[in-house]
Parts: sequence; C-alpha cells; structure tokens
Amino acid sequence: MENRKLAILLSGRGSNLWLFYEAIRRGDLDAESVVVISNVEDAAGLSRASEFGLTALSIPFSGE
Repeated sequence: MENRKLAILLSGRGSNLWLFYEAIRRGDLDAESVVVISNVEDAAGLSRASEFGLTALSIPFSGE
C-alpha cells in the first residue's frame, strides 16, 4: 500500500507535530509529512517543522 500524505495543522509549539514526525521516522506510521500549516504566523511549531526539513506555511485567519 502506498504511504499516505499528511498535512499537520498546529497553532503553537507543535508538540503533536513531533509525535507524528517521530512515528513516521520509526516506521510506526506509514505516511509522509508534506506540509505543516498554522494560523499563527510566529508559531514555534513552524520553526520546528522547518528544522525537520518540512514545508511550513502560515495562513492567517481573521475570523470574518
């Protein structure tokens, strides 16, 4: 079976990002992280995603 493409959404430090990243690295999760997205421009998790070599995007949400 082909591995799944995974988009990870975060708003802060990216603690769940780390869990997914490690599960993929260990082979426990058959997936590929293709993008990390946050609605918070300076979310620490976006920096962490970049350190992991992942595409990290901020998409602001105005609530309107």
